[in-house]
Amino acid sequence: MSVFNGLQDEKEVSYYYPTADLVTGPDIIFFWVARMIMAGYEYRDEKPFSNVYFSWYS
Repeated sequence: MSVFNGLQDEKEVSYYYPTADLVTGPDIIFFWVARMIMAGYEYRDEKPFSNVYFSWYS
């Protein structure tokens, strides 16, 4: 949210959020991805992404 100056610029936030896909590592699924989902429902009242893909290479 800090990239968008909080949630002040609604036009720019709506361009990027929500998105269709999130690519992440499987080791942070419960710590980061779950937190993003909960924050999405708390602050925007919508799911932040539809699909989660795991990247096994780092």
